Amino acid sequence: HHARIAKEAKRTVKDALARKEWSTAMSSLVQLVELFPEKEKYRSMLDQVARKITKLATTLKADGKHAEALAELDAIPPHYQSGSYREERSELEDLLFLRKLVAASPFAEPVVGAALDRLRAITPHDEKVHLLAGRFNKVRATRPTLGYHIYPAWMKGLPGIFSQAITPSCLPSDLP
Repeated sequence: HHARIAKEAKRTVKDALARKEWSTAMSSLVQLVELFPEKEKYRSMLDQVARKITKLATTLKADGKHAEALAELDAIPPHYQSGSYREERSELEDLLFLRKLVAASPFAEPVVGAALDRLRAITPHDEKVHLLAGRFNKVRATRPTLGYHIYPAWMKGLPGIFSQAITPSCLPSDLP
């Protein structure tokens, strides 16, 4: 039974590596490491694939595909996660959280400004984040408080523009 599983896992790894499907290779390599803990070859391959997945996630993040990058990182089991994995994952979780916070905040509250400042720090080359922060700061500086709301609306009537402005991949479809 183990021989059949091992043979299938080896074939899957070989095919997945040839196609550069790192997540598929990872799951089969985990099986091989568990079946043959004494074989350093499988552990070494697993470490290499984990680095490839982390690198792919970094590329996806740079392209504004944050949810996809996070999904790739999910393929790495906890006991094979490196320091660079944890850094990437933490930054991606921050990005997604901050984007959700900003998208759900129609009023120019201080927390929105802080979230936009953090987004600019994490994604310094994202011109759309800079434009949003500029709009937020302008509204915050020039509009008086209105009615029951302490803070002025800064997105009113512009949710479509706002949602497409946050990253090239569009905010709503990219959020899990």
